Amino acid sequence: MKYDRNEMLRRFLANEELIQHSRLSREELKDVNFSDDSGDLLVESLKSLLIAFCNGETDTLTLRQINLKINELSE
Repeated sequence: MKYDRNEMLRRFLANEELIQHSRLSREELKDVNFSDDSGDLLVESLKSLLIAFCNGETDTLTLRQINLKINELSE
């Protein structure tokens, strides 16, 4: 089954829980895409997770990529 990562991202970004925990406003979340870095740890981790999932990567590799993104944004 092929997944549309852009559609998946849109659905997650409309989630009230994510909206509450993100540092971005609703308006800023509407502009989030895979091309640009939002600077928000939660959103960037989600994007890494979606890319890995849509590429069919292993759980270990997926977690490694998310941890790298968290470390990068936490510095």
